[in-house]
Amino acid sequence: MSFDPATYDAWYRSARGRWIGETEYRLLRRELGLRPAESILDAGCGTGYFGRRFAAAGHPVVGIDLDCAAASYASRSQLLRLSWVVGDMMALPFPDRSFDCVIAVTSLCFVEDEAKAVKEIIRVARQPNRLYRKGQPQGRD
Repeated sequence: MSFDPATYDAWYRSARGRWIGETEYRLLRRELGLRPAESILDAGCGTGYFGRRFAAAGHPVVGIDLDCAAASYASRSQLLRLSWVVGDMMALPFPDRSFDCVIAVTSLCFVEDEAKAVKEIIRVARQPNRLYRKGQPQGRD
């Protein structure tokens, strides 16, 4: 992360950040077609922006990130349906089929072995067709 977590998260409170965050959140909700109280894994959650949004909407959310500072920042949230784990997306510490859906918003491009992370994400998703991944570096398919 090129910014400290508080600075990164504060960007979502800027005019541009609010617009982008809200647009992405609406797209996620629409694409996932979540039913009430379905569980979500926020893989590569960073500071927890999207996890907080979904938890506030009533979904149980677990966020996981390898960056201890980001996960620590994210864990300050007081939302009841939200928890945070420091861990590696390439070796998710959850049983098979643990979550109704998985989101990975601008996180897979930072993983050393993206294919391995995607296999792990599919393993922990109850419905592997309900994954949402956004953000790829240029030149990758």
